[in-house]
Amino acid sequence: MAAINLLDCIATILVGGVVIVLKNVGLSGGQQLMFFAIAMAMATLYTMRLLPQDLIRFVGLAIVRSIYKVQTHHAERIPKSGPVLLLPNHISYVDALILTAACGRPVRFVIWEEFYKAWWLNGLLRIFGTVPISPTRAKDAVRTVAGALKEGQVVCLFPEGQLTRHGMLNELRKGFELMARQADSPVMPVFLDGLWGSVFSFYGGRFFGKWPKRLRYPVGVFFGEALTARGASTAVVRQVLAKLNAEAFSGRRILRDE
Repeated sequence: MAAINLLDCIATILVGGVVIVLKNVGLSGGQQLMFFAIAMAMATLYTMRLLPQDLIRFVGLAIVRSIYKVQTHHAERIPKSGPVLLLPNHISYVDALILTAACGRPVRFVIWEEFYKAWWLNGLLRIFGTVPISPTRAKDAVRTVAGALKEGQVVCLFPEGQLTRHGMLNELRKGFELMARQADSPVMPVFLDGLWGSVFSFYGGRFFGKWPKRLRYPVGVFFGEALTARGASTAVVRQVLAKLNAEAFSGRRILRDE
C-alpha cells in the first residue's frame, strides 16, 4: 500500500508538470482534456493487450452475474494456493462460466477439441489456456493437465464427458484418476445446482430456443471436501456428488417455504 501511495504521488506530480507544459504551449482547457483522453485511451489499449484474459474475465463475469445469481457454498474448501482438480457435474453450456464466477482462483478448463474448430471460440479458448481433449489424443491431455497441476494451477474437468440429457448425473469416466495421480494433486468434487431447466440445459428436449424463466436466475455451487489423488476413484467422487446434491436439494427455497 505504501508503494501504491508513492506511485500515486509521483504520478500526480508528473501530471501537474504536463499540465504546466501544455498551458505554456498555448493549449486551451478543452485541448488539454482531449490530450489526456487520447493518452488514457492509448494506455487502456496497451493494458488490454498485456492482460487480455483479465479483461475478458472481468467483462464476462459481470455479464454472468447480471444474468445468474450465483450462490457459492463451502468456498473455504478451495485451497488458497497449490494444485486442485475440480470435478463438477455437467448440466448446461454455461457451467464453466458459473464455476468461474464461484471460484476465487483462475481456472483452466478441459474442453473437447471440437470446440476449437469454431472460429469465434478458438481465440478465446487459447487466451484462457484451455486444454483440448479428444479420444485420439487422450494421452496428450493427461500430460498437459498433470503438468498444469504440478505448476500449482486449478484445473476443471467434467468427468461425465458430456452434458446430461435428463438432469441426473451420468456415468463418470476414469480419465481424471490418472491426471490426479500423475500430479499427486487433490481432487475436489463440485455440484452445480439449479441449472437444469435453464436456457442452455437440455430441459424440454433442446439446448437452445428457450426463453429464460427469470433474470438473476438462482444457481448454487457446492464445493466438496478435497480428496487425495489416490482416494479419488469414480465411485468415491460419485458418492461425494450425491451428498452435495442432497445438501443442495434440502436447502432449496421451495422446501423451506413448505
